[in-house]
Amino acid sequence: MANPPSPEKIRLTITVSPEVHAAFSRMAKVSGLPVGRCMGAWLEDTLEGAEFVTGQLEKAREAPRQVVAEMRQ
Repeated sequence: MANPPSPEKIRLTITVSPEVHAAFSRMAKVSGLPVGRCMGAWLEDTLEGAEFVTGQLEKAREAPRQVVAEMRQ
């Protein structure tokens, strides 16, 4: 049997602190979006940063001293 096509969006359930919820609630109110959609938009907007940090963490597992030297430059 063939796998069904992947959805364009994946729904998540996450736990956040009250402070995180309050911050995104305020942002959502100002932007006119539901809180979940506001969080999703924020995550999409910061994807490049998340990919950079992930790459650095992967390098750190391979060569910790080299990453520390690169980050100090």
